[in-house]
Amino acid sequence: ISKLAGESSFNTNLFAANVSGYINGVSRLHAEVMRGMPEFEGKKVDYITNGVHWRFMSEGIQRILDECVQGNWRLNPELLSQAANINPSLLQKAHSADKKTLVDLVNERAIRTSDFDEDGFIVTYAKRITIYKNPCDVLDFLIGAQNLLSAPVQIVYAGKVHRDDRPSHELLNRIISSG
Repeated sequence: ISKLAGESSFNTNLFAANVSGYINGVSRLHAEVMRGMPEFEGKKVDYITNGVHWRFMSEGIQRILDECVQGNWRLNPELLSQAANINPSLLQKAHSADKKTLVDLVNERAIRTSDFDEDGFIVTYAKRITIYKNPCDVLDFLIGAQNLLSAPVQIVYAGKVHRDDRPSHELLNRIISSG
């Protein structure tokens, strides 16, 4: 294990670099810093820019971007600025297909008070459910904005709660009961 994690003490960065099939920083700058660290010397260090990582885009949107954006937008998210020139009807068609998929999935599997409607307004919260991420903020905002909305709001919470996080379990129960 000393070859994988260090001779004098257990180095978690070195161990992770040696046993991982893929290494990434959470931003371009983070990846640059990592590449300068001795633990990652000679290793390929990629990066993921939060909010635009391609794995979280639907296949339909990815196909449109592949056709319309010049260059490798997956590795260079700044190229997505070219997406401003994409025909909105192409994006709307892909969005409608994705929304139908989401509504079908929610209606099939989720805890809900009534069926979701694909013509309705849908808000999603897709994060781990924990107090510091403020999952009730979306509810508070929607309650405050009720008079601005002309249609019923459908909310999808997609996140797990750590089994030992009692306060977050209570919070999730509050969210479910407010449904």
